[in-house]
Amino acid sequence: MDIVQQAINYDVAIEMIQSMRVKAIHRMNNAPSEEERRKAENEVRLYNKEERILNYGEPNAKDSVYDKVFRFYGPIIRGEKAT
Repeated sequence: MDIVQQAINYDVAIEMIQSMRVKAIHRMNNAPSEEERRKAENEVRLYNKEERILNYGEPNAKDSVYDKVFRFYGPIIRGEKAT
């Protein structure tokens, strides 16, 4: 993969994580119960951790997060079923 494609993939992955984090924050702020609020809060923490991994993590960890983002979060963001 060339350097331009890597940069594009990185930017897209970060944007997808940020989109998932925003959705979780909205769920957290509008949660009808304390349990649902905590669940959404934990999701926000997970997205923060994944973003840190993409920014500063080891190559294997970055690859794992990239795979998760594109295979799992992508379909969620597009409104499809994740495979």
